[in-house]
Amino acid sequence: MPNKTAKSFTLIELLIAISVLAILAAITYRVIDVQGVRNRARDSNIFTAVDKMALSIEAHISAYGEAPYGDDILALIQGASSRDGCDSEGGAEDSFCIFSVTGFDLPSNLCGTNSFQGSGSSQCYFYYYRLENVGGRTATDYILLGKSFGQASATLGFLTGVGAVECTAQIANALSSPNLSVCTAVLN
Repeated sequence: MPNKTAKSFTLIELLIAISVLAILAAITYRVIDVQGVRNRARDSNIFTAVDKMALSIEAHISAYGEAPYGDDILALIQGASSRDGCDSEGGAEDSFCIFSVTGFDLPSNLCGTNSFQGSGSSQCYFYYYRLENVGGRTATDYILLGKSFGQASATLGFLTGVGAVECTAQIANALSSPNLSVCTAVLN
């Protein structure tokens, strides 16, 4: 009777195969950068939200010939609720509005005391500013921003005449005119 020996893997061969698979998985994980992909997807959602809001503002400009004041923003944007400046009755603060929009979440722990940019531990909000008389701009100009998930010091948004923008430094304090020189056009 012939001697039958079963062919099987040795323990060493199995350990080598598992080690090679683990190394490949680690390399793939580093190359893919899961958190970076997640943050870019969230930033894309911010651009989507800002684009939808910009369409509402553009409709207001078409109807009334000028960008809305801060207190008009809440009525224009579905699901918007005020954080600061949106309910004023005239004055310099009437040009801005800091607000949230139901269904469009911004980072919950990356904003400072002004609530729409910088770094800190407070909830982030959207920021709207009517740019009339800011650097030669007209009554139809505005900027609309939301805090980036992926870049700690960046805000993402829309600027009339430019389109999608990324602002990489402190653009404004709530009651001051925005510093538009820190914003650059981006393709989203």
